[in-house]
Amino acid sequence: ELDSCPYDTDKLSEGTVVFDTVYNPDPTLLIKRARARGATTVRGLEMFLGQAGQQYQLFTGQTPPLAAMQAALKRAISPINYQGERPDEDEPESPEPSN
Repeated sequence: ELDSCPYDTDKLSEGTVVFDTVYNPDPTLLIKRARARGATTVRGLEMFLGQAGQQYQLFTGQTPPLAAMQAALKRAISPINYQGERPDEDEPESPEPSN
């Protein structure tokens, strides 16, 4: 639920580190409240991109295009896609790559 926070943020202060693995919405209510209390925060989106970048590096041997990956992720999780339309939930998934 977007209007709730799983943690009592009154306990947070400067010097506290809050890591939220949820990446949609970005930022979460927990991250917003933690920042307001002066805590250091790590967003779920940062974690997701970090993992994706490492996987890209391992599989391709190339430096991951993190800016492009971040832009694609933000478009994918946005309630309205980059063409200004709502994503079609009935749209078929991309076929699996063949070996």
